[in-house]
Amino acid sequence: MRRRVVFISDAWEFAGAERYLVVLAGGLAGSWECVALLPDRAPDESVRNLEGVGARVVRVPGLGRRPRPAVVLRLASELRREGPALVHANLTDQGDGLTALAASRLARVPLVATLHVVIPDRTRMREALSRRALGSGRALIAV
Repeated sequence: MRRRVVFISDAWEFAGAERYLVVLAGGLAGSWECVALLPDRAPDESVRNLEGVGARVVRVPGLGRRPRPAVVLRLASELRREGPALVHANLTDQGDGLTALAASRLARVPLVATLHVVIPDRTRMREALSRRALGSGRALIAV
C-alpha cells in the first residue's frame, strides 16, 4: 500500500504557488498516493493540472483564506477520513493557510508547509497567528 500525502491549498486562482503544487504532486505521484483538498471555488485549471499529474482532487466547501471554525472542523474531518501520512499546506503568503494549519493540528497529522512570499507590515494579530500556526509544522519550506 502506497503512503498518502494530502495537499491543501486555499487559493481561488491558478498562479505560481499553484503551479509549484502541481510540480510537487507530479514528482511524488509515482511513490505516494496524492490527494489535493481545494476550495469549492478553486479554478478548473487547478483541478485539471492536479488530476493531470495523478492527484485525486476533493473540493472542500467554504475553504478560503479566512479561517472559520466550521471550515476548520470540516477540513479536519476530511483529513481524518483521508488518513494521510503527511499533510502539505501550500501557503501563498504568511497570512494564508491558517485553516489548513489549524485543521492539521486538530487532526493530529504531520504537517509540512511551503511559504511562497512574506508580505511585510501584516497586522500584529495576523503575524502572531501565522507564527504560532507555522511553528506547529514538522518543516517549513521557504521559496
